[in-house]
Amino acid sequence: MDLLVGVALVLTVGIVVTFFGALSSTEIGGRLVAITSAVTLPLGLPVWKTPYAGVIQADSASTVGIVLVAEWLLSNIRRRSA
Repeated sequence: MDLLVGVALVLTVGIVVTFFGALSSTEIGGRLVAITSAVTLPLGLPVWKTPYAGVIQADSASTVGIVLVAEWLLSNIRRRSA
């Protein structure tokens, strides 16, 4: 279950990297954006431009929320079954 928290953490870092466009243009930032785009659920939510030459990806933010809710539900199920 800690895997879901790790996925949420990677997605959150990816959101920060894409928020600042200069970070996503670096080699490490480009790799991180590629990883986070593979994990992000395609929900079809809008993408907003930031004043820092980046974007805010609502799909990634929503995926973080969904993953953390799933982690919370799984932890409750595990706790009740023990």
